[in-house]
Amino acid sequence: RLLMDGQYGNVSFICTQTDDCEATETMRDHQDVATQKPGRWEKMTDLSDRLATIDKELTDLRQEEEDLNLEYDESKQVADDAQKQLDEARNDEEDASLDGDDTSVGSGIGSIANTEAMVKSYKESTREALQHLTSWKEANNEKMDNLQSLSRKVQLRLKSSCAEVRNEYSKKCLQ
Repeated sequence: RLLMDGQYGNVSFICTQTDDCEATETMRDHQDVATQKPGRWEKMTDLSDRLATIDKELTDLRQEEEDLNLEYDESKQVADDAQKQLDEARNDEEDASLDGDDTSVGSGIGSIANTEAMVKSYKESTREALQHLTSWKEANNEKMDNLQSLSRKVQLRLKSSCAEVRNEYSKKCLQ
């Protein structure tokens, strides 16, 4: 519309580093502009590669943590279910004793002892899973924090270069 009205020359576009520019789009669409300044394209590619490596390492660590959390949650659920089963067996035994049903009293003792052993084993597995998760977090939380901080710094440097390229492209198009 501006072109048809003859007002096209009265419009300016200003891009700043505070604009949110997607680095992959800028690199894909404006490689020709980025290569006009010696070393800039190589710097941008290097930053992009570093960022991908950092993000992959962070993703792997997060997946490992999620797997350990899941292992703990599943172990806890199994232990809780076994504890409920034990409680029900004890209540059934107690109810049979109170009802005076001598045929049922004592018949579940072996079953109760087996269930108690299972509950003890499951609780031990849950404790070990929690201990493993806790020690993993102690060993890796600082590393994850450092990687996240490094990722933010690399992103800022890359976005700064991309904003510069986009500005040069926009200036060229407006002239």
